[in-house]
Amino acid sequence: MNRARPCWRALDNCGVAAIEFALVVPVFLVLVFGIIETGRLMWQQVSMQRAVAVAARCGALATPGCISDLEVRNRAVTASARSGLTLANVTVSRETCGVKVVATRNFTFAISMGSSLALNAYACHPLLR
Repeated sequence: MNRARPCWRALDNCGVAAIEFALVVPVFLVLVFGIIETGRLMWQQVSMQRAVAVAARCGALATPGCISDLEVRNRAVTASARSGLTLANVTVSRETCGVKVVATRNFTFAISMGSSLALNAYACHPLLR
């Protein structure tokens, strides 16, 4: 006759799975959310870099809608794919390399209680008129 014994009386490994789960889950969650945040950071950086490259090319070619510096800045904001760029974050200058567009903004991590990282992107496209 094999009777079930209560866990507190047993000398076997009752509850080991719960302890292992409690030890592994925090590490697993930090790893998963770290991957997600790194992906968000890289997406924002690539989006900003693409936006300033598009705006610099548009300004250098002087296409309709990209003649003034304000229009070039607007092009960078609209091409940024919701990366958080505003007109205040974008500067345009005419230099020896051509039309230079610079964008800076802070990336705020969603997980780590408001810590942030500065993202910078710039592109300079030669004048092709």
